[in-house]
Amino acid sequence: MNVGAIIKMAIPMAIRKVVGEMEFITALKHNQMEILMEILNGNDCFAILPTGYGKSLPYQMFLPVKRALNPENHDTVLVCCPLISLMEDQVRRVQQFGVTAALRGTDQDANEAIDDGTISVIFASPEALAEEWVRQIKDVSLIVVDECHTISMGGLDVDEEKAFRKYFRYIGTLRSIFPDATVLALSATCTLKMKTQIMSNLNLSGKARVIETSPNRANIKYVVKRTPIAIEETFFWLIDKLCEFKKDFPRILIYCNSIKDVCQLFNYVVTETNLMDQNVVEMYHSETPQEKKEHIVQNLGLDSQMKVVIATTALGLGVDVKNCHGVILFGPPKDVVDLLQESGRCGRNDEPSVCVIFCNRYQLNHISKEVKEVIGSVECRRRCLLKNFTSEEVVSDPAHMCCDLCVSHCNCGSCTPHPIEVLVGTFSAKAEDALVSSDSDTISYEYESDVSFDGGFE
Repeated sequence: MNVGAIIKMAIPMAIRKVVGEMEFITALKHNQMEILMEILNGNDCFAILPTGYGKSLPYQMFLPVKRALNPENHDTVLVCCPLISLMEDQVRRVQQFGVTAALRGTDQDANEAIDDGTISVIFASPEALAEEWVRQIKDVSLIVVDECHTISMGGLDVDEEKAFRKYFRYIGTLRSIFPDATVLALSATCTLKMKTQIMSNLNLSGKARVIETSPNRANIKYVVKRTPIAIEETFFWLIDKLCEFKKDFPRILIYCNSIKDVCQLFNYVVTETNLMDQNVVEMYHSETPQEKKEHIVQNLGLDSQMKVVIATTALGLGVDVKNCHGVILFGPPKDVVDLLQESGRCGRNDEPSVCVIFCNRYQLNHISKEVKEVIGSVECRRRCLLKNFTSEEVVSDPAHMCCDLCVSHCNCGSCTPHPIEVLVGTFSAKAEDALVSSDSDTISYEYESDVSFDGGFE
């Protein structure tokens, strides 16, 4: 039977209303429908789809559809995810479909409800899933591993004692506890090597359906700028433009590789601009109070006056950033997965956007070989990045929307930089060569802008 016909037949009007509010109206996207049909038919599925695609919707609809077809159904879904904030959001979304859902470990009431068998969709971290309570869960028909690339990043290639969140590597043992359950693995960014590792770790059979689209976000331009080491010299343009445009400044995310850099940059910006109490500039990292995290995430999803968020990768998985057309990476991330994830936080509305990668000679010593290849490329940064994720040919047209290298090779005669590129400007050769400590008392503003700026934020 046609997928769309099954969905329309099985989903009550109340559920279709929720789907409509999520802009899927009367049908799911093609790949969402494929995922839903695979898991309804009891087939393992590995879906690799872009950020913002709506990968979670099929498993959110899994039980409502099964129960619409069979009101006596009492199946349970077990969802594993690395981020508490993301799971909390997903719990609310599942509950919108009239299905009971809870997060293990959040409070005693939730834990007791799970133990009593009254929760249909159970969310839990990899660490929580290693505990004994899991073996008491009954009628598990679907195991969902969201953001499954974290299995590989969690430390499959290193000794257990050195692994980051070592319990990620044990998620696959859930299959031995629930041998009849279907497995759905979801991710936005998996390298070719990660795909093989995840398939093996989750015991996905050769018959598992792999659903994926190209990771290429053609609307995002990649630009690399060599900068001084000192934060003050690298970001003084931000002070000038924030003071000039204030709440008319375009929304940008600035990713740093450490909490120390986040704090130093945030303190520098708010001190120099006097914007501490105006909700224009915020910082986000793993030690940020939960209430503040929720405030930032909520405002990023709105047309709020929050314009600059300085963050570590803690601001990442599952965060929907509205009207953001620029990401600045203060130092290249360690691996290509983080590079693709962080750059993908902008341009969610498919409007032209830019990822500007700041790097100095010191930062180049702490990145993977694959990221070094992207930074050191002389042909095309996009192709160099995406070759790690797909074997398909990557094409960007027009060339000047691809990366700074393609711009230099473009002969169209109409190349214009993105407005955020104009804000950043260029750093002089003298500034690029400066080896100044971030703690230096001497600030040298070696900065040039090779393009005039006359607005164009919207």
